[in-house]
Amino acid sequence: MVVLRAAILALLSLASAAAVQARALQVLHEEPYANNATIVWYSAAPGDTTAAPQYQQRPHSRATRRVPTACGDNLVTCTSKALARADTCSGLFGYLSDKKATVPPRDSVAVCWVDPNLEPAATTNGGRGGGNSQCCTAWREWNNGIFLGYLLGAATKTWDQCKTGNGMVGGVTNEVNLNGICQSQCLGNTRECF
Repeated sequence: MVVLRAAILALLSLASAAAVQARALQVLHEEPYANNATIVWYSAAPGDTTAAPQYQQRPHSRATRRVPTACGDNLVTCTSKALARADTCSGLFGYLSDKKATVPPRDSVAVCWVDPNLEPAATTNGGRGGGNSQCCTAWREWNNGIFLGYLLGAATKTWDQCKTGNGMVGGVTNEVNLNGICQSQCLGNTRECF
């Protein structure tokens, strides 16, 4: 009975996460990178009151776990929206891997690899950015103490499970442990964690 109740509560938490409004994000930092690509970091815009659901902010603790999943399980759900080109994502993975011991800019909640040789991001996805010119990984809240290498696990698992036959990829990974904080992490063509 306790396990069933915990499972129901976990499903309700996931449903409330899906209802979260899009966050207002702003460019935090841009840097040139290999092959004329640009790395763009995003943070929540000042005054953004869209908070991540409480279940994503709980500290990691396997000792008090009562639900069938745990922080760090990296549970992937593929999506057909916000798909990025897999070859563009390989550039993002290369960047994260090359800089895995680097701390991301303070307050960052997304990083995108923007390829100047592909279609412009601003003309797709309703003007919110996205499109096939970029691949992004986004997470729900800034977490002091993470390194770029921490973002590789969930992003790689999403890539492995969600890459389509036509070379596109997109998905969200729940129960990601980013330095002791349980979050969702997305991979796709948008800087928002959908």
